[in-house]
Amino acid sequence: MSRHYIRKTERCMYPDGYILKAVKKVVAEKQKVCDVSKATSIPKRSLLRYVKNCLAAGIQDEAEATTSIGGYQKPRKVNLLIIFMCMCCNVNSFLFALGFQQRTRKQS
Repeated sequence: MSRHYIRKTERCMYPDGYILKAVKKVVAEKQKVCDVSKATSIPKRSLLRYVKNCLAAGIQDEAEATTSIGGYQKPRKVNLLIIFMCMCCNVNSFLFALGFQQRTRKQS
């Protein structure tokens, strides 16, 4: 059974575009992160993370920003059949058949 976390508070949840406006103030208008953080009440470390993610992704509009600036990636679901087959048979040959290549160490 998978568990789904339901958030119980509205703490640190901001309206759409609020974080992007703060990031634009830091990046485009060259304001200090501390000043923008105090003005918008976004924690300084969070704002730094948003700015870093924005610069790394090269985000220009709000549609791209909502998915890549904040939040976390969804957990990866592993197919149980693949796990079972890897446990039962020869792992290397099974993974090779699926298209995975075995990583080998460089020998010096």
